[in-house]
Parts: sequence; C-alpha cells; structure tokens
Amino acid sequence: MVRPVIEGYRRVRWRRWLHFVLMVLTLGLWWFMVRWWPTVGLRLHSKHCGLHKADTVLVQDEDGHTYIAPVQTKDVDVETLRQVFGDHEVDNLALEEGEEVEHSEWTKLSSNDESVESFRYFDSHHRRSVWSKSQATFVPLCGLSDSWTCSDLHLMVGGLNQHQRAERLNIFGENVINVPVPSYWHLFVNEVLNPFYMFQALSLALWFADNYYYYSACILILSIVSITSALYQTHKQAVALRDMVKTNVSVCVLRPDGGLEELPSKLLVPGDVVSLSPSITSLNTQLSCDAALLSGQCRMDESMLTGESVPVSKLSLPGGEVSDPHSAVTELGVEDAIVDGVVGGQATYSCNTHRRNTLLCGTTLLTTHGSHSPIAVVTRTGFSTTKGELIRSMMQPRQPNLQFYQDALKFVFILAAVAALGDIYTIVVLNRFHESPWELVLKVLDLVTIAVPPALPAALTVGSVYAQARLHKQGIYCVSLARINVAGSVQISCFDKTGTLTSEGLEICGVVPVGDGEFSELVPVEQPMSLDQEVHVRKPVRSMLQEAMATCHDLFLMNGNLAGDPLDLEMFRATRWMMDEGAEDIISIMKSQDVKQELHVLRQLPFSSELQRMTVIVSSPGQPGLQLFMKGAPERVSTFCRPDTVPQCFVDVLRGYTENGYRVLGIAGKALPTGSEQQVHSIPRTEFEHELHLLGLLVFQNPLKETTSAVIAQLKASRIQTIMITGDNLHTALSVGKLCGIVPVDEPVIIVDASPSSPGRPAFVNFLPTAPQCSYQNGAEPGLSVGRYHLAMDGRSFSTLRDHFPLVLQKVLLRGSVFARMEPDQKGQLVQALQDLEFCVAMCGDGANDCGALRIADVGVSLSDAEASVASPFTAATGDISCMTSLIREGRVALVTSLSVFKFMATYSIIQFVSVLILYTFDSNLGDMQFLFIDLCIITALVFLMGRSCPTRHLSSKRPTGSLLAPQTLVSLSLHVLLVFVFQITLIGLLNGRSW
Repeated sequence: MVRPVIEGYRRVRWRRWLHFVLMVLTLGLWWFMVRWWPTVGLRLHSKHCGLHKADTVLVQDEDGHTYIAPVQTKDVDVETLRQVFGDHEVDNLALEEGEEVEHSEWTKLSSNDESVESFRYFDSHHRRSVWSKSQATFVPLCGLSDSWTCSDLHLMVGGLNQHQRAERLNIFGENVINVPVPSYWHLFVNEVLNPFYMFQALSLALWFADNYYYYSACILILSIVSITSALYQTHKQAVALRDMVKTNVSVCVLRPDGGLEELPSKLLVPGDVVSLSPSITSLNTQLSCDAALLSGQCRMDESMLTGESVPVSKLSLPGGEVSDPHSAVTELGVEDAIVDGVVGGQATYSCNTHRRNTLLCGTTLLTTHGSHSPIAVVTRTGFSTTKGELIRSMMQPRQPNLQFYQDALKFVFILAAVAALGDIYTIVVLNRFHESPWELVLKVLDLVTIAVPPALPAALTVGSVYAQARLHKQGIYCVSLARINVAGSVQISCFDKTGTLTSEGLEICGVVPVGDGEFSELVPVEQPMSLDQEVHVRKPVRSMLQEAMATCHDLFLMNGNLAGDPLDLEMFRATRWMMDEGAEDIISIMKSQDVKQELHVLRQLPFSSELQRMTVIVSSPGQPGLQLFMKGAPERVSTFCRPDTVPQCFVDVLRGYTENGYRVLGIAGKALPTGSEQQVHSIPRTEFEHELHLLGLLVFQNPLKETTSAVIAQLKASRIQTIMITGDNLHTALSVGKLCGIVPVDEPVIIVDASPSSPGRPAFVNFLPTAPQCSYQNGAEPGLSVGRYHLAMDGRSFSTLRDHFPLVLQKVLLRGSVFARMEPDQKGQLVQALQDLEFCVAMCGDGANDCGALRIADVGVSLSDAEASVASPFTAATGDISCMTSLIREGRVALVTSLSVFKFMATYSIIQFVSVLILYTFDSNLGDMQFLFIDLCIITALVFLMGRSCPTRHLSSKRPTGSLLAPQTLVSLSLHVLLVFVFQITLIGLLNGRSW
C-alpha cells in the first residue's frame, strides 16, 4: 500500500494578517480563491517546515485527494501507550523535551504527572495518524501495533478493565463508522459556492443589469431546478449510505475478573475480548469490529464486504496455550505456517496474512462450534476496519484519469483568452461612440459570458445522463457518472473465469483412481458404489477415495440444509453420503447410506488459495487409528505424496484433462500411526502432511456461459484486447481461453515460466513450449520474436517478473492473454501494471477475489448483487459479460456526444462572440428576445437532442478519440469558425457596398 504524502506547515502571525488584508482589499474574492484552492491559502498564512515542528499538515492520499488537517496532542497514560504500541515505540511517540504543543482542554492532564505522556496526531478523512520519531513521519493508527505476535494476542484473553478501555478510547476514538449527512443548507452553500455556479450567478446579475430580463429569468429557473435536483440526489445518497453502514448492537466483553459485561458496540476498543458463544451472541449477528479469533471456530457470511456468496470458515489463531480442537496452524500465503521465517504463534499478526483467523467488521456470524467457547480479541475499530476502509473509498472514490474534462478546462481558458482580446477591441470601438463607463463595463463583461458560455459544464454531462438511463433499463447500474465516458475509451478488458466467463456451478464428471502407481480409467460417479468395483485398482484405495470425497470438504448444515462451496457440494452429493452436526471434539459426522459406515471429522484445515489445499483428519468408530485426507490443486497435492504412488504419466494425464477445459482436483490420504489420537489437535500440520498416497483425481466440468464466446468475439473485432485473470490451473485457463476465443486456436501460445532468485541462483525466466525456447537471467534482455502469438503465465511467474524483470513484464503484458493461479492482490497489481502502460483498463468479475481489481480498474463491472458491488463503479444484474459490450457502446456514444456537444457549444459561442463584436462596431447589439431564441430555442434544444443519440448495435473497430485537443478536433473546430467568420465579414462588406 502506498503511504500518503504529508507536508508540514507552521502558522506565522504576520502571514495570517496578510491573509486577512487580502480578503479585505479584494472585497472577499480572496476568500473564494482560498475556498476553491485551500493549498493556496495554507502556503500563504503558514510556513513550510519539518513534520516534527508542524502544527498543520497537507496530506495527499494514495487516490490523489488532498486534505488539510491541524496537528493535535493528547495526554495518555504511559502504561496504556506501552500496552498498545509496545515498549520500544513509546519513546518514539512521546514529545521531545521543549517541543511546543497545543493541548485540547478536554485531554490535558497535569504536566507534573510522570505517568502521563503526550503524543501528536492528526485526523484526516476519518483516519487518525500519529507521530513516530523513529520514522520521522506520521503513521496511520489502524489498531493494535504491527509488532504484536499471535502469542501476544492470546495473552490478552483476560480482557480490559474500565481504566484501560477509557484510555484506549481516548487514543482510538469510538468504534463507529459515521457517514455524515449534511443539511440541505450546508449542501446549498457548497453547491452555490462552486466556481461554475458562481460564474453563472455573476452572469445572471450582469444580464439583469443589462436589461436581459426574459433570458435571465429562464436561466435562473433552470439553475434553481438543477440545484434543487442536485441537492436532493446528494442528500438521498448520503442518507442511503449512512443507513447501510449504521450498526447499533450490544456486545459482551470479558473482564480481567472472569466476568462478562454488556456494552454498546461503539465503546469497543482494540484489546477488548468479545464472547461469540451462541448462548450470549445470537447467530446472524453482524460484527461491529475486526477481531482475531482466539478460540473456537466460526463460519461467516462475508458477502457484504467481498461479494463472496460462499460462507467462510474461520479458525482460531495459532500460538495459544490452550489446546483447542479446532485451532489450526495459521493459513498463510507461505508454506506450512511459516511467516517470515517464524513458526506458529511467534509470527507477527497481520489482518491480511491471518485472514483465515480474522473476523471482519460487517460480516455476519452464521455458526460457531468447538469444544472451547468462541472468543475474539478486537484488533481494529471504526474506519480502521476493513468495512471502514471500504466506506472511506466509497465516500472519496478513486479519481479516474478524466482526460476529456481536463482538456475541456484547458479549452475554457483558451476561450477566456479570446474573450480578453475581444474586450480590448470592444473598449477601443465603443470609446468612439462615447459610451458611459457603466455601459462599457456591462458590454465588456457581457462579451466574456458569450465567449465562455456558463451552460458549457452542464451541457457536457447530457450524453452521460441519457446513457446512464439507458444502462439502468438494461440492468447495469452506475454510481459514478464520469466513468461512463471513460468506458468509451476502454482498450483492454479483463475477465475473471469462474462465475464470469463460465457458469458458477460445476458438474462432476468422474474420478480417476490411482492404484499401484498407475491411473485407472475415468470412473463416472452417477453410481457412487462403482468406486468399490474391482477394475485394475485395489479395493482399499477405492474405499479411501470415496471416504476422502465424503469428508474432505468445508460443508456445514444451516437450517437443516447443506451449505458451502458449490464444488464441495457437488463432490459430496456424488457420494450419496449424509452429514450430521458434530459435538464437542467432533466437527461433523458423515454417514454412508449403503454400507452403514460412519466417519467423524476431528480436525479440519479449510482450503486456502495461498496453500492450494485443504486437509482433514477423521476417525471411524470402533476402528483403531486415524486417517488423513488432502484435497487441492493436483500439482500441489502431489508434492506431499510418496513418489512411488504418483504415476509417471501424472503430468501428461493432468494436462490432458486441463487442456480440454476440465477443472481437476487431486486427492491424497494415508493412515496415521496408532497413538496419534491424543495429538490430533496439537500436532503441527508439517508433521503429518507428508508421505501421503495419491488416491486419484476429481474431474469437474465448468461450461461457458451462453453469451461468453459471442461477447469475446465482439470485443476482439472492435480491437479491444481481452485478458483472462483467474485463480484456476494454467492449462485449464488456457483451454477455456481457447474455447471462448480469448486465445485463437490457430495461434501459438508461449508459457512464461519465471522462478524467483534463491541462494546461489539468480531469478530465471523460460519461454515455452510452443515457440523456440529462450531463457535469460536477471539483467539480460529477452529475445521475443515478432509474430502473432499469445503469452500465458501463473501468479508466481507474474510476481517474479514484477520483482526482478520489470522491463520484461512490460513487454509480456502487451501479448499476455491468460494469467492463472493469480491471488486477489496480484489481480489488482496486474490491472495497475496495465494502467501504468497508459492503457484504459476494464475489469469484470463476480467474487471476493476480484474486489481489489474492480476498484483499481478504470471501469470496474461487478456481476455480484451483494452490497460490496457498490465499491465498483458499475454493477450488472445480467449475470454474464454481455454487459461489457452494452457498457462500452454506451460509453462510446456518451463520449462522442460529449465531444460533439462541446464542439457545438464552442463553435456557437465563438460565432456569437464574433457576431456581437461586429454589432459593437456599428454601436448595436442583439436584443433580449434574440438572445433568448438563440440560446434556449436553438442551442439548448439541439444540445438535449444531441444527448439522446443512441449507440450502434455493434461495436466498431474504430475507437472514438477521448481528447478535445486532438488535431482532428482542433482543425475541424477552427475551419468551421473561420468559414463562418469569413462568411459574416463578406456579407458585411457586401452590405456596406450597397447604396442604401
């Protein structure tokens, strides 16, 4: 994450007096300047200085927004600072001796109290940042310090007393996500003081003074209607957002004396321990903070935040002294619970790294189980939570690259310069007719309103407004009007695979059992007991394969019905087994209907996309010993298996299925040694996830959605590059890419295989297999041949190129078509990398893994109907990618319409400007009704009719220009104005030549 840029300023008394004098001398105009450009006023009345001396800061965040915030101080108990930030950070937070500070009265304590320290901070856009001397800057105050380990969090199991919570409440503030709803008066003042409306108000005053009553009255009425509509919509959106995020629940927290205390959720602070026991906290309750699960196991509905409809299992954090039957060594994006070289509870806690152990604010508690009562320690509150960050991004969305509007502003300055030249001519000409100073001023200013039409900004949005209405009728909803024009400039369109290009559900085709180190034929699962038939494979292996399918999943019962991942549901239903809820040390019970077999799931390590596998340990009543089953990516699962159980043709068989578009999972298992029952809950996974037997492959079919191929063909025909970004297997992704047309079947594919550096070996890249192989080490130049080919890679290769070969990555992105095994953050990094190459990028996805990329993309389209979809500019209820062609077509027509309207308005204003100059030459002017007829009956009517232009039925290969300053636009506009000017001058000459 990019940190905000912070500059320090210190108020200077004589500069503040200068600021006041300027406001008086300019009759308040300087006040408007400072309001529109606050940084100008800050740099005038304050002096730039180091952050350690600043009393005001200028903050530019990662999305380009700028804020000015005063630096404040608070006095807090030293012991609380040590508890929150750690011993080594307290000295960094404390003020240096002799350092000047300003205290708020309500926080100032006795300066003689040695148990009190003051720390500096500022609040900016609902985010608090504190001063750190060690880093010489202000750092965000997100919650508990980044130095806390998992074991440290387990030591907080006793909770906080009243004094500790009061002090932390003073540091972190209340646990609320308040969306301010400004009053109509506040909105009115902000709207009226907008430069556009200020210019329009001055123009109205001028026209009334110049006796243009009819025209001025019509413009005034239209402005009132426009302002009223804008105020209503803004207020309505603020109320809707406030109601969506508002929570007011009571929670039970643990106290050091072992008791429970019920308190409002707004009083929660980092370090509080919340009880999630079903007897205390009702199910379907929405969490009001981010918290690390210390004991027990929960299933959460995270659709509000991520759009992921599948419930997510949460495991207790590793590192606790209490042996929890369902605690798991942490699910991390590195191998076998090793984080930065640290194992288990000694790893530093991170919300992102330990997301399998973290309960997120805004998610709903579905079920809890475990022999220990579920409890969680609060780590983040308020706007520092994941939900709070999402709401912040919605309140201040990332600004797209609006080149069109930037060009429009530049052109307005050009028109203003033309108006200045016309004013000089007007003063010279009207002096010959001895005009009064008042009349001269009125006509000079009137000429400015003609050359720079006040209605120009409003006219530019007409096309987008009509396009938004047409999109709404098609089930495509837009929360950012400016993004519609951006959609017309899309050059690259990225798609997720599962649920976007392909259908959400999977159809199981069968299993490929392994016995004696050889693959059997594909066995259909319509008749589940066929797995027990003797066909080239020993019966124990087949039985274990069926038992693995029945137990190695993360399904659960909700209201008597099975719920969970669709893939797990399809696999489990194929076994015809039944599932019952477990009790105490048993997570769940699986029962076979046919042979009356029963299996108890004792330990479960749910699937994670980082580890690419899940593992369960099960027991069979009445039989000694335990069994372990693993399911996941075949190439990952095979690394944990004994080599003699993995067929030599493993890679070829796997590729054969994946290249035909099948989704393949590997299944492995083994019997655990007798006596391991007592250690099943405490033994690290690294001690039992080895020497497994490969049992077989599960083969699923994931068919394309009906519209996918046709939409991809339309996009490619319109010269829009299409890219697939998926977390699935590379060969499966390539097969689907060929099936839908992203990768033409008659064009070669080069797989980019990059390996990161390791001791004694630099980073390395191979290009294979369909083109002549070329490889090079870090620092060498690639030798990609010229021709029609496509590149494909996985997430590991992408990260290697990004870290070690950035120049190569730029070249690869130009030909990249398929990116597989991509983690959620890598999807966002890929979109950002494409934008860095100055491409306009669209992203279409439907699930949790796509949210980051959807927010980063210039045009993000969510196919999810969950509330998280509002974090992307567009939401499509169509459920397929046909929305992309509709959106791009509407974006193009809105862009072309805006361009046409701008050229029309600019041409009309310059023509009218020239006409009035000619009339001034003869001491004349247009009348009030003439202005009214031209500006309302002709110009306004044509603008609104132009805005109703509809898109073509099919995308064209010619993309509209997104720049007003493009040569063809300027030449067209200049020639048109010149033609009219020559025509008018010629007519004047002819008229003057007549003897009247």
